Amino acid sequence: MKKVLLITLLVLISVRVFSVIQSPVQQMIDNALDGTTIYVPSGEYVGTINISNRSNLTIAGVNSSNTILKGVMNAPVFNIVSSNNISIKKFTVSEGRNHRGGDFYIDY
Repeated sequence: MKKVLLITLLVLISVRVFSVIQSPVQQMIDNALDGTTIYVPSGEYVGTINISNRSNLTIAGVNSSNTILKGVMNAPVFNIVSSNNISIKKFTVSEGRNHRGGDFYIDY
């Protein structure tokens, strides 16, 4: 009984930690409906932004000087898969990597 309780507690803690770490930009994208413009406030955001099976999204920063997206480890900043008509505006994007090099990975 103690082992089951401990394992359950560790799983719940792990789920909570990973949900806290998720990028606010990713959360905005995940919550947006297709055809929406997502306005990202000024700030520096770190991590990969995944866009999959989406269409007609615009993701707009305040301006490229104050809205910065940075990659982490060996991953792109934007990972766009099976999506169309995705517009990304007014960001500085840096430090991303993928197996082909660069801040963006796009697979139609």
